[in-house]
Amino acid sequence: MKIILINPPLLSKTKSFFLTQPLGLASIAASVRKNGHEVVIIDSPALGFEKSNVINILGENLFRCGLDYYEIAGLIPQDADLVGITAPFTHHSHIISPLIETIREQHGDIKIVLGGVYPSTLPIHASKMGADYIAIGEGEPIMVSLARGDSVDGIIGLYKSSYLRELKSEKDFNREAGLVENLDDLPFPARDLLPFDAYIKSKASGRGKENFGVSIHTSRGCPYACTFCSVHSVFKRGYRARAAENVWQEMREIMDKYKVFNFEFEDDNLTLIRDRAINLFSKMADWNKNHEQKLTFITPNGIRIDTLDKELLSLMKEAGCKRISLAMEHGDGEMLKLMNKKLNLEKVEEVARDCREVGINVFIYFIIGFPGETLARWKNGIKFAKKLKKINKNIMFDISFAKALPKTPLLEICRDKGYLTGANPDEIVLIGNFSNIVTPDFSSEDLQKRFIKTNKILNNKSFIKKVLIKIKNFC
Repeated sequence: MKIILINPPLLSKTKSFFLTQPLGLASIAASVRKNGHEVVIIDSPALGFEKSNVINILGENLFRCGLDYYEIAGLIPQDADLVGITAPFTHHSHIISPLIETIREQHGDIKIVLGGVYPSTLPIHASKMGADYIAIGEGEPIMVSLARGDSVDGIIGLYKSSYLRELKSEKDFNREAGLVENLDDLPFPARDLLPFDAYIKSKASGRGKENFGVSIHTSRGCPYACTFCSVHSVFKRGYRARAAENVWQEMREIMDKYKVFNFEFEDDNLTLIRDRAINLFSKMADWNKNHEQKLTFITPNGIRIDTLDKELLSLMKEAGCKRISLAMEHGDGEMLKLMNKKLNLEKVEEVARDCREVGINVFIYFIIGFPGETLARWKNGIKFAKKLKKINKNIMFDISFAKALPKTPLLEICRDKGYLTGANPDEIVLIGNFSNIVTPDFSSEDLQKRFIKTNKILNNKSFIKKVLIKIKNFC
């Protein structure tokens, strides 16, 4: 069977955007290819990186970035048997329908599967986009079974769109999701099917061409239940991790094949299992001791702060850690309880101090505009963050607005209390750093003021300049 996997165009509030490496598609491609099928990946944002068109959605002008629909359809071979489309963001609901319509025009009744975060969180909504099937959860076992010719009714996580469209609401659907029990059983992602030249040209990692970083996943899922997070929609609750040796072999393959020695660990919980983390970082540290070409890495998705200590951070430094992102979320204890974050702020102080002593740069995630954030709690959060800056002057804060995302407890809280603002959250284009929440404690205008003031207090002038540019672009 010949299978085509598509990463669709992106919506952006500006012409400029960072490319991401679609590891989910590359992993599915590797699994399907391992089972004897021919696979092609069409990474539209990368192949059409310099292309953008203004389109109006819900009264707002946005940029559709990447190859256009006809260009994508034109890259699908006429003898293709199956098309899989990923929708990693909810905003793809405004991209998928016209894309599928265009594919139908050029390729008739070819079977189309829609998977990713959007259909996993809103499967009934996604079933109206024109695909034959909706894939919920992890795509590798679903696509392998479908390519093998298994009955659709017997594939866990795969549903006929015609069936889903008969249901009245997402709450009526008792869904099952595809799941890979043992991640070590998966072949390494088929990076040879991705346009790496485009990633390098676009400075996709955000660190420049010379420090281009290859994205890598070493685990999936999360055992925690933060009320703002939608990760469980795709990966279910719980945590699965690859063995350190398995990860190291993938890194060696990347180093040998692509001559890239900079990595971006995209895990939500890279250091959750201490022994595994020590094993992996020890391998990397040993490499750095014995080779002129050093390994480096960053952790852009954030790390559980309470999994870190000075011993582990020292080893991470030896392994080439240039920057870690820490998922603190707020500096007020009551706000952390409302977020169900389960984090001790004294531990945050300890880790901030350890990072300074070890010499690792730090980004800390900080959320404003979460329900319950009174003016006093916001000020208390700022006070704690300033304390961290005194402990470690190299800390930068990545400040964002709380968003009520589909399939999160936060969305249900906001619905019940009437806190949602703007369009229907199942339809809203959730792009950029803005909030779709208003409570008795703050208005939209209050949040904009808090956002600007928080950055002025916590971040340096060059960083503030970038923030103000973002506000101009996203508001």
